[in-house]
Amino acid sequence: MLRLLTIVAAAHPHAAGISVTLPEAWEGHVSLVRGQAALEASGQDASLRLDEVGNRPGTSGFAPTRLLVLRPRDLRGTQLAIRRVAVHGRSFVVTADLRDPSALARVNEVLSRVLVSPPPGLSRAGRERLERPLRIPRLGAGARCEESRASHAAPNVATVLGSGPAYPVLSGSLSENAVVEGAYAVKTLWAVSRAYRAALLIRGRRLDGEAVLRLWPGRQRRLWWRGLWPEERRTWRYGATTTLIPRRGCYAFQVDGATFSRRIVFAVS
Repeated sequence: MLRLLTIVAAAHPHAAGISVTLPEAWEGHVSLVRGQAALEASGQDASLRLDEVGNRPGTSGFAPTRLLVLRPRDLRGTQLAIRRVAVHGRSFVVTADLRDPSALARVNEVLSRVLVSPPPGLSRAGRERLERPLRIPRLGAGARCEESRASHAAPNVATVLGSGPAYPVLSGSLSENAVVEGAYAVKTLWAVSRAYRAALLIRGRRLDGEAVLRLWPGRQRRLWWRGLWPEERRTWRYGATTTLIPRRGCYAFQVDGATFSRRIVFAVS
């Protein structure tokens, strides 16, 4: 579902953890679309965009920085400057259209006034609260894989697993044509109840062996899901990812939230 929040022509636009006090003769707004924020601002001789993207900080050129600033080497010709940055665990593309290179100083004055907050629930303290011990038991030889209950608890999707409030939907079967770096790639949709607004941590491993589940993109062992910004409505959240499964067997996700920890068991045959 598309979520859009816009504050138009404001001297102090703010939304989705981004705020700025604009200089005199500048105006702008902040929008929130599909959970990602954008700041647009313009003055007499320049315009500025700060667009949040889904790239993981530290990858694809989104280098962490403490200061939002466009450097002379970010100029593409005389009227365009572009830079990729990561601030407080959020990745942005910064773009400025300039009347001439001297306008870069005015754009940087605006950028110096921009405040970016960490994603809800994903500050260092928030992550530490979610990083509970991994409690996925081992199965003995010949033991049965007791899969979690399947249901239609989430609207608009197929069968989900577990008791919520976060449910996986595992689609398709293992195929030799869907292998990523030596593991089977299984499309996985996560559905999170509208009753839960905080952050999530998702991990997993095999019960009847040593294999660890990895989550794509990035082959990461954990998937962080931020909480909701205050402006976002109380609706179900959906997010698509891919689970990398090394081989057939019995597996489990462990989903940790602010108020719960769930184990979701499934068999891969």
